[in-house]
Amino acid sequence: MNIAKLLRFRSGEKDFPPQAPALFRVSPFVRASAHDDGLALLHIQRGQVFVCNRTAARMWRGLFEGRQPEDVASEISRHYGVEREIAQRHTSSFVSELERRGLIIRT
Repeated sequence: MNIAKLLRFRSGEKDFPPQAPALFRVSPFVRASAHDDGLALLHIQRGQVFVCNRTAARMWRGLFEGRQPEDVASEISRHYGVEREIAQRHTSSFVSELERRGLIIRT
C-alpha cells in the first residue's frame, strides 16, 4: 500500500477504492501508526494507546483497503498457514474489539 494513502487513513480521510465500498471508517479521534512490528493506535480524545502485532496490522490494512472481514481472514489463513476458522475467529474478535473501544466505526 502506498504510504501516502495509509497516512490519509490515519487522518480520517476516506481514500477507498471506488469498487470496494468501505465497511468501516477510522474514528475521527484516532490516529494510527504502522511500523515493522505492527500497529499503534492512539485515541486522542481518551489519551489511550493501543498496540497491535503484525497480524492485527495486516487485518487493519485489509479492512481499510475495503475488503470484507471474511476475505481478510482468508488472507491471514493463507499467509500464516492457520486454519481458516481460527483466522476468522481472530479477525472477528479484532474487529469487535476495535468497535468496542471506539477506534473504528461501521458504515
